[in-house]
Amino acid sequence: MFPRIVFSDFDGTLTYGLSLGSFFFDILALIKAKNSELVIVTGRSVSWGHFLLTHTDVSAVISEGGGMLSLREKNNLLCDYPLLPEKEFNRLKKFVALLKEQFPDIPLTNDSIGRMADRAIELAVAKPRLKELSSFMQAHQINYSCSSVHLNFWCSDISKIKGIKYYLANHTQDISIDDCMYFGDSKNDESVFEVMKNTVGVSNIREVVEELTFKPSVLLMGEHNEGPYGVLNYLDYLSRK
Repeated sequence: MFPRIVFSDFDGTLTYGLSLGSFFFDILALIKAKNSELVIVTGRSVSWGHFLLTHTDVSAVISEGGGMLSLREKNNLLCDYPLLPEKEFNRLKKFVALLKEQFPDIPLTNDSIGRMADRAIELAVAKPRLKELSSFMQAHQINYSCSSVHLNFWCSDISKIKGIKYYLANHTQDISIDDCMYFGDSKNDESVFEVMKNTVGVSNIREVVEELTFKPSVLLMGEHNEGPYGVLNYLDYLSRK
């Protein structure tokens, strides 16, 4: 059965590498043709999510690893919903100052200026000193996770699955999580793989799949199922069942 809502990671899942190509719009058109909707669940910034909402027909964006929800409301006005207490925003700001003192040579991502619930470091920059960074974050009770492009870090208990549950509980009408599907490709998708019944890993997840305790229920194989090609192929298969 075709899912009533398609939730999907963005980088590496709806993009091929970092490129947003025509396949993304083919996926969106297929979802709309089946009277379903696409909700993007990403580690990227809330300001980046605004771009998607104003320039594409996605229904909502859960950004910053599950810390923010953005959607269109009356008169197409964009509304943001922080999914953690304000005090945690302030604690994160204080930690960022400490991080800059301890690691002055490791810059935050350019889009961190538009972030609210988390901050990010380019993964290529973070990897050589990942052990040091993770130890420093743990010492200050800061949570962190790696996507295919970033090391994201935040305060409090946020996750992609909590963002999905909030969206379903507050912005849909009687849609069960079991009637939905999730596509992903990296370790920061694991909270969703653990909870949701219908999850799909596009084939490039092979790079990290052995590091996952909780794996997607469907694991696509082959180069023809990498990133958006895998999403489109699988949704097309479901549409014809």
